[in-house]
Amino acid sequence: MGKYPEKLVDRCARSGVRLENVQRRGPAFIADIAMRDMKRLRKAAYSSGCRVRILEKHGLPLLGFALRRNRVFAIALMLGALAAVFATTRLWFVEIETVTVPKQDVEAALAEMGAVPGAAKAGIKPVELAHVLNADPRVANAKVALRGVVLTVEIAEVPEQPQRAEKPAASGIYAAEDCVIDYISVTSGRALVKKGQAVKKGDLLISGDLSGLKEGYSVEAAGVVYGEVLREFSANASPMRETLQRSGRSRRVVSAEIMGRELFLELPYERRELVPVGGARVTASPAPLVMREYECFELVPGKTRDTGRGVKERARLAAQEKLIAGVPKDAKLISIRTACFEQSDGSVTAVLTVITTESIGVPEN
Repeated sequence: MGKYPEKLVDRCARSGVRLENVQRRGPAFIADIAMRDMKRLRKAAYSSGCRVRILEKHGLPLLGFALRRNRVFAIALMLGALAAVFATTRLWFVEIETVTVPKQDVEAALAEMGAVPGAAKAGIKPVELAHVLNADPRVANAKVALRGVVLTVEIAEVPEQPQRAEKPAASGIYAAEDCVIDYISVTSGRALVKKGQAVKKGDLLISGDLSGLKEGYSVEAAGVVYGEVLREFSANASPMRETLQRSGRSRRVVSAEIMGRELFLELPYERRELVPVGGARVTASPAPLVMREYECFELVPGKTRDTGRGVKERARLAAQEKLIAGVPKDAKLISIRTACFEQSDGSVTAVLTVITTESIGVPEN
């Protein structure tokens, strides 16, 4: 800054002082400059009647100063930098998507061919891996691809050949649930009930006996019957809920993010909570590298007293799980009513009453 800062910019250009990202801001110029040019810049500023002030510093020298203050983090950063060097030449991750073949079987087949994390990418041939996997009769059109440091394997399900089986003639269609008939359509046989009629589980709905038309004459009973079914689901939730709590033990851990993947040098506890405490980005490594430091807290199972609202919510969720498991997937939900009852010990019982429309006719031979 000064009376004529333009003169300083011109003088820097003539003397070989490189200014980048030069911007005019009021009476001053702002620019980026290498630390090695600061001495020549100050000399040029003095002779041109200008003043120079450093607004901020960044780069590897500052990172080195921070690392000298934290030896553990410096060692971790060095290890992370070494890992970054190997990242571009090694396989680090194997992602498997499979339908019917167990994942451990696929991992074992890949391991036999040397496709494991840490292996050199030069020795991994996706085409050969796919050929070996497709030799398994349980596999259809296995797709293997190597993208960067990630090996992806996709295995589709082998289509099953439809099997034809002779279906014996059904003597009748019976009610699978207590319900009120909502719709009935007969394609073979005769209907014994009508819309709006209440029936019990096991009642005959469509009969294949047509002896009324001709003695001894019968057909295969067939048709569709829908009914309104009333169901009730209940579940109880205690006032104490299971949670993971800090045990009081903790350790500092360090991670390195390479190619968008975060790798931990150590994870001391099976159940843990990670709280960030610091980090740094290294731009001078062969691959983008971000180092992070966490406080790792050990978590252990424990119980804590829940709020009244929380107990009711857990009871409702448990009842809803029973509803999902107990109602056929093709059923249509007509109405639902929820009621919660608090017990003397603080627990809550949730009761879900639902009415569905569903197919209730089942054949019986």
